Amino acid sequence: MQDIFLSVIIPARNEEKRIGQTLEIVASYLNKQGYLYEVIICEDGSTDNTLKIVESKRKLFKSLIIISNKTAQGKGAGVKKGMLKARGKYRMFMDADNATPFEQVEKLLKTVKEGYDIVIASRYISGARLVPPRGILRTFISRGGNIIINKFLKLPYKDTRCGFKLFTAEAAEKIFPKVLLPGFGFDDEVLVLAQKFGLKVKEVPVEWHEKKESKVSFKDILKSFLEMWEIKKNWKEGKYD
Repeated sequence: MQDIFLSVIIPARNEEKRIGQTLEIVASYLNKQGYLYEVIICEDGSTDNTLKIVESKRKLFKSLIIISNKTAQGKGAGVKKGMLKARGKYRMFMDADNATPFEQVEKLLKTVKEGYDIVIASRYISGARLVPPRGILRTFISRGGNIIINKFLKLPYKDTRCGFKLFTAEAAEKIFPKVLLPGFGFDDEVLVLAQKFGLKVKEVPVEWHEKKESKVSFKDILKSFLEMWEIKKNWKEGKYD
């Protein structure tokens, strides 16, 4: 029996306007590949028709798994569940809005085969392309926030928060049982854990499309920065040991 090559985890909460098109794009790409795959939707207590739309797209996939929460638990909690459920040799998560066009997974797969444990998409290194170019304010908030995260958590990356990351099965199984943050700050926690375990991480440039209906609010941004303190606290208390 052939093993699953790629697991794709997609966290989704109240994404009825975008999840259908994203699933169609993902299915169209994966069904053309010569490997086995699985797609895992982590539906997080949506109050709209997200779950119904996901169910309606099931027939497009050779393997679609749905994990559904009755109440919202957070993006980080959803990705953790998906990663621990996954069986693929390589396991990635992506955002439900397909802001990083899914076919760019080819860049990540090519890079991971060069001997890396984790490959993360970046909007801010040479070769990346933002469509359309971001305005000054959003660029300042995003880039400035990343500088703060790197300084505080001693990380070397240009873009810790891009929602398009690929892991080997071994890396995922080391990291995700240790992930404690349920919210957006889990991205940073994952990279701190990768550093702790001495895993090889590579940042690759991607094309990224600005979406008008962003699900990230100012409250989410503030909370994610507060989660940096929680990561630091968890580290000092030995919770990642």
